[in-house]
Amino acid sequence: MPFTPLHLGPALAISLPLRRYIHVPTFIIANVIVDVEPLLVLVLGLNYPLHGYLHTFLAACLAGLLLAFVTYFMDRYFSNLWGKLLLTNGHYNLRSYVIAGISGSLIHVLLDSPLYSDIRPFYPLSINPLYMPEYLTWVTMLVYDLCVCMLIIGLTYYYYLVVRVSLVTALRVLGIVYVLISVLNICSSYSVTSLLALLITPLIIGVSLITSTLVSVLHKGSAYMSNLLGIAWSTFMLVSQITFIRTGVIALELLLAISSLLIVHTINIFLIHRSK
Repeated sequence: MPFTPLHLGPALAISLPLRRYIHVPTFIIANVIVDVEPLLVLVLGLNYPLHGYLHTFLAACLAGLLLAFVTYFMDRYFSNLWGKLLLTNGHYNLRSYVIAGISGSLIHVLLDSPLYSDIRPFYPLSINPLYMPEYLTWVTMLVYDLCVCMLIIGLTYYYYLVVRVSLVTALRVLGIVYVLISVLNICSSYSVTSLLALLITPLIIGVSLITSTLVSVLHKGSAYMSNLLGIAWSTFMLVSQITFIRTGVIALELLLAISSLLIVHTINIFLIHRSK
């Protein structure tokens, strides 16, 4: 299986643009709930396959259907929370929950099936035509990188939804992201010549974005300059060799991540300028 959080990539990238038609929280939960099976096997030390019955299309479909009914009847208690988190948009009928639950769990099994020999997706048949050991390395990289790319796309789209509701909140979130980037860079080893671009600059951007929105009224000048600095930093990362230290799809992921920051800053500047 792709590391469980990576299943959030397809979950976010697929469901958020369709949130008018399917229940996003149900779809997200369905994409990860299947991994309760290997979790219990590992934690409890069960004499049971790591990817057993729940990692079949039949059982996953039933699990997704059960989840759909549970979230449908429980939504009366969580609907306000989902709305505040921008995961839902209006009222949904039972079909929206069922589609989300079943499709989410099936996507999980589909992504896992090419990676593990113990999965029998077409149970009761014992075959797994999706598993091809001769291409395992290539397929594993493809599935993992696909999940990462979709995670970046999903998070970028979610940021777009936040911007539409509150620019101030969006700037704070972006500031926290940059601070976290700096923290991650501290935990890694980089050359002294890269210190400015990889550590100090993101920290300056993050702190300035957060402090410019600590009060209810947006400090437009500070936020404007912070986003300009973010564009300069993102552009530098795109054209520098730092972005291209790896090859293949991993380089695409880095390009996509930096490009998403560049797009976000551009949108922010447009909205700040329009609000003047």
